[in-house]
Amino acid sequence: RKADVFLQHKDGHRVPVSVKAIPLMNQNGEIDGAIEIFTEINNDIAFKGNLERLQKEASEDGLTKVPNRKYLSALIESKLREYKAVGVRFGINFIDIDNFKRINDTYGHPIGDEVLKMLVKTVSANLRKHDVIGRLGGEEFVIVYSDLDTDGLKVASEKTRKIIEASTLRLESGDLSITVSVGATLALETDTVESLIERADVLMYESKKNGKNRVTYENQ
Repeated sequence: RKADVFLQHKDGHRVPVSVKAIPLMNQNGEIDGAIEIFTEINNDIAFKGNLERLQKEASEDGLTKVPNRKYLSALIESKLREYKAVGVRFGINFIDIDNFKRINDTYGHPIGDEVLKMLVKTVSANLRKHDVIGRLGGEEFVIVYSDLDTDGLKVASEKTRKIIEASTLRLESGDLSITVSVGATLALETDTVESLIERADVLMYESKKNGKNRVTYENQ
């Protein structure tokens, strides 16, 4: 048995201690006694572990385990500073799953959650090492592509759309496929985090209006 307890130190204060008891058996299989092992709990290690866990929870989407809106905003802010300082350009995709409400209504929210996780796994497995996908919320995602130009953004965006369209979620009733509408834009020196995401969002809605399952680019 194991338990965490507070024992009194010889100086009078209480010390957190992990106690582990190991039974000693005789030849008849009966317990004759026990060995107890006392280990002082290092509060610094526990504190650091809890802090790392809390930091991860604060920056990670609970369902898909990718960066959340807060982390994405900080990442884009960092990329903007880098671009303005040394000219390393980057771009983003604003991605929205087509007809996601219909999926939830037809198959239920648990299947909808599996669709979100499938999209993340599919995209993550096909991104370059320095590119990042994160979840804004609901069925909306953002991909941050590092160090590319207009042509590179078009190639990466179309690849993302195609691999999502080619992916399926296996259900008892059959395979479930999805498509996405995407807005793609490069960052400008005058951009803020909000202006960049908003511009990509507007482009994504152009994709929705023009038939879905497509990428709309800004002419830059």
